[in-house]
Amino acid sequence: MTVSAADGLAVWLPFPAKSSLPAACPLATSIRRRSLDSIRSDINKYKSSYGAGAIFLDEFSDSASQIGNYREIYNYAKSQGMKVIGNPGTFVPRGYADVTDVLITYEDTYGAGFSRWKQKGWTKGYSRNKFGVIVNSTSDYRSVFSRAASQNAEYVFATDGEEPSPYGRLPDNFSEQVSAAAGTGVNAQSGSGRGRGRGAAAVPEPGSISLLLGGLCFGAFARKRRQ
Repeated sequence: MTVSAADGLAVWLPFPAKSSLPAACPLATSIRRRSLDSIRSDINKYKSSYGAGAIFLDEFSDSASQIGNYREIYNYAKSQGMKVIGNPGTFVPRGYADVTDVLITYEDTYGAGFSRWKQKGWTKGYSRNKFGVIVNSTSDYRSVFSRAASQNAEYVFATDGEEPSPYGRLPDNFSEQVSAAAGTGVNAQSGSGRGRGRGAAAVPEPGSISLLLGGLCFGAFARKRRQ
């Protein structure tokens, strides 16, 4: 895997290359502070300048009143041939599942209650690859994988990085996670911290969990209160 820094933008690099989730650029989507036109403009920039195949929507709303606005974002991104990963980081109304390809339903420290975390009942009506989790402040990635799998969430990013900046580097056990994935038939997805690039490695076909190993949002945006 090779990575180069460029413009302070973070990307999510696919690993292996034939993964169903392509490189994604993060995009702040606070509807209260940003117009839909400005969000479309950013989508165009990421597509033309960085060749992004997906967008990672951060500052994602958890209000049912905003589903229509996110549908417009979703439809526009899909018209550009891009997948959409939404990151509310918590439970949201069911309608948001229809305006994202992947929905992140947990983003917090492991100690905030992830060992007891449960998906909402409506998530059982969707396949596992609709959902993902982002868990920081833990080196016990196996427990994260196990809990995510038991709760119908396929995509996982587990890091020992801690608040207030948990995503500023790769996990210390990054190589161990990749090896564990390769040894169990899990599809590993890898990301860099900042910049853009391409990378691929030979790993088995997707298994019960797909690992989002690396920076979904490293250095691109400060974490902010959900809108």
